[in-house]
Amino acid sequence: MTAVTIKSSEDDTVLTIFNLELGRDGLLKDFGVRVQRSNLDCTISVDGYLSEGFGQFFEDLDTCMIRDGGWSGAKSWASLEGEFSLEATADSLGHTTLIVSLKSGHYDLDWRLDVGLQLDASQVSAASKDVRLALQSARA
Repeated sequence: MTAVTIKSSEDDTVLTIFNLELGRDGLLKDFGVRVQRSNLDCTISVDGYLSEGFGQFFEDLDTCMIRDGGWSGAKSWASLEGEFSLEATADSLGHTTLIVSLKSGHYDLDWRLDVGLQLDASQVSAASKDVRLALQSARA
C-alpha cells in the first residue's frame, strides 16, 4: 500500500495521499496529494525533500487521542516547500478537525486551498495505521 485515503465523517471530503516512496536514505521522495469534495477535485505533486515527520505526525495524533482523549492547541506538519500542510485540533469528545492546505507555489498570486475534515477517534487511529503501513510498504 503506497496510498492513504482519509474520509471526513461530516461530509463528502476525501484526502488521498498517494505514490508514497522513500529514497535510499529513508526519506520521502516526491508524492501526490488529492482533495475531493462536492464540486472540488484538486491534485498536487509534493516535493518530499527533507519532509521528515510525516508519519510521526499521524502517530502523535493517535497516541494523544488514545492516551489523553485529545490535546490542546494545534498539531501541525508541512512539507519543506509548504505546498502541503496539515493542522489538527481536537475537542474533548474525541473529534479531530484536520485542516489540509495545498499551495501551487511560493508567490502571492499562486492559489491556496484550505479544506477541513472532521475525524472521529477511530478514524485517527486508522489513518495513523494506514500511513505507517504505506511508509513500510514504500521502504520495500
